[in-house]
Amino acid sequence: MTKRTKATHKPSPMEYGLYFSVAFLAFLPAATVKQFLPTSRDVMGRREKRRGVFGEAKAMAAGVLPFVFMH
Repeated sequence: MTKRTKATHKPSPMEYGLYFSVAFLAFLPAATVKQFLPTSRDVMGRREKRRGVFGEAKAMAAGVLPFVFMH
């Protein structure tokens, strides 16, 4: 019985851009809704800094993208 090795998949820049665009568009409504929610506070009672709607959607998309290419 032989061991099976995982095939590594390195995304092309076009494929990465496509997945990023889809994820960005999927998270854009969530980032918009997040702007209307009250801001959270840290331990000292200070409000955390907020990103804009597009910056927040970009951060969400960039955070989930590595999981897309995991096998």
